[in-house]
This record gives sequence, structure tokens and C-alpha cells, in this order.
Amino acid sequence: MIQEQWEVAYNLAADNHINPYVQSVKINGINWRKTWFRHSDIAKGAIMELVMGPEPSKVWGVIDENEDRFDIEDRIVPPSMSSVEDNEI
Repeated sequence: MIQEQWEVAYNLAADNHINPYVQSVKINGINWRKTWFRHSDIAKGAIMELVMGPEPSKVWGVIDENEDRFDIEDRIVPPSMSSVEDNEI
């Protein structure tokens, strides 16, 4: 059985040695607010664009005190593998 191969490309918008902190992320041109992604998000190939900076972001990956708890959990906490359905693997 021959498996298809897909490519995932990473574009870093700054030197990682000087700028180790993620400022923003795009996956396939979509602004990505989550600090995680599923295998299925990139399984068939993807372009991940990471904008890096010298200091931690004040926006990306930061919890605002007025944010809804469910929005925070969806954006910051990755889903448990035990909650993944068989058809999502």
C-alpha cells in the first residue's frame, strides 16, 4: 500500500535566536488564535507562518481577564487524546 505524502512548510518571519517568542501564527493563511493544532489541521499539507519577537506577545496566547472561560479552554488548552473520536485519528 502506497501512502500519500504531504508537506508542511514553516515560515519564520524573524531569526529564532534573537526572537524566540511567538507573536502570531497563520496556518494556510488563516490567523490562528489557538496555541495548539490538531494533526488533522496539517495532515494533508500546510503552510505555517510564525511571526517571532524578542519578548513574549502581549496578545497571542494571552488570556484576557474578561474572556469567557470556554473560549479560553478552546484556544489555550489542547483537547485530550482520550476525547478524540476514532474517526478523527
